[in-house]
Amino acid sequence: MSSLEPTGVMVSLSEIYQLLQLLDAKVTAVVPVAEALATTSRDHEERIRDIEAREDLTRRMTAVEASLENIKVRLYALPSVAGVAAVVAIAVAIAR
Repeated sequence: MSSLEPTGVMVSLSEIYQLLQLLDAKVTAVVPVAEALATTSRDHEERIRDIEAREDLTRRMTAVEASLENIKVRLYALPSVAGVAAVVAIAVAIAR
């Protein structure tokens, strides 16, 4: 091998230009797909946050309903105790 022979790979400027054009076409084709995926991702995240907010509201409403039910039980328990006391008082009054 003589020292004047090229060692390595020779790539012409036209080959580099053609490869760059192919690369540019591929990147240009991918950009709208990436933008659509980003939009879809944002939409899904908004929906997930909406669902989480509704679930939180449902949990809070369940707690409020349980609290209301406890209040009802206490409220109805008082008149029934008073009613029993009244019946006993009437029975005692009549028995005398």
